[in-house]
Amino acid sequence: MQDRKLSMMPVVFTMLPELMILRGMHDHGSDDIFIIVTDMKRQEMDDVTEYFKLVCRHAFRRTCKPSIERQIQHEHMRLSHTLVRQRRTPCFPQIDLAFRAILYEKKPPFIVLFSHQTTSYSQILFTHPSYVPSEEIYFDFPSGCPNPCCNDDCEMIRFPRRGIEGAVVLSIKRGGRCGRKIKPKEMCNWIDCNISFNEESPNTTENGEGSQSSADSGEASTGVGGLVCSKCRLVKYCSAEHQKKDWDEHRRVCAKPGGGGGK
Repeated sequence: MQDRKLSMMPVVFTMLPELMILRGMHDHGSDDIFIIVTDMKRQEMDDVTEYFKLVCRHAFRRTCKPSIERQIQHEHMRLSHTLVRQRRTPCFPQIDLAFRAILYEKKPPFIVLFSHQTTSYSQILFTHPSYVPSEEIYFDFPSGCPNPCCNDDCEMIRFPRRGIEGAVVLSIKRGGRCGRKIKPKEMCNWIDCNISFNEESPNTTENGEGSQSSADSGEASTGVGGLVCSKCRLVKYCSAEHQKKDWDEHRRVCAKPGGGGGK
């Protein structure tokens, strides 16, 4: 068992860039990342993912219908027998109990089902659509796989580069006493600035007089909601001074919109 743990460390390290990005997307008072380690293969991982989607959609903080309850029990029994026959550890009841406990008590933005099988992958299950990375920013994010011919089928963790379309989002009932309502908030892109823009303000208007030189230099166009980078139009600043300070960092990722359409 010790040898298995040692051999898994390089695999875990390949997931760290994705996990750090997901953890840093929202500040909700917890820096914990919850990873359930399994040895499931690809089809088993897909079946378990569909099971948790079914449970959260019909039973999490909801009154479950008898027909749905029977369906959940049948899927639970089928998955338990499947993993027992293949001698998977931990067994499915342990995975199910751990997943439900983390989801109910910790209320994390996402849970990772990690598998060290070479023919499988690790799945990210998000608890709200706002926790899914934006397609406009992460469409060309590297996979972290050392294989230069890596594609979406061979990567270690299924990082959703295409936004909601490629993500697994659990349908969890929120609001009121059962949970906090999530409100998106736009902030100045300069790392040392904590100013947030008024959500009720109209969208920032584009500067029609902007030239190609201003786009290449990353200058900002002025609008009601702040200053927007005229090249990528993805980030905002509260002042021209903060936009200038952030340019050395932002220029590395700044690109004209639509640049990843053919990828």
